[in-house]
Amino acid sequence: AYVGGTEHTVAARKVTVVDTTGAGDAFNAGFIAGWLNGADTWESLATGVACGAEAVTRIGGATGLGDIGVLSDAHGSAGRRF
Repeated sequence: AYVGGTEHTVAARKVTVVDTTGAGDAFNAGFIAGWLNGADTWESLATGVACGAEAVTRIGGATGLGDIGVLSDAHGSAGRRF
């Protein structure tokens, strides 16, 4: 993401990929949820990455998403604001 001309990046998380359906949607949802809940750019990106990573570990777009507690446990700080 670029904010004020500065690039912000978060490394992809290593997970076992089962199905990539919905990965982008999950990332976008995580980023937007973070942003709307007052997270800064980096934390919003980290939440998006965590959501995208979690989504690909299961079959299907919607069924691949766990709750925010699962994200916090599996991906560290991502999701701590929710």
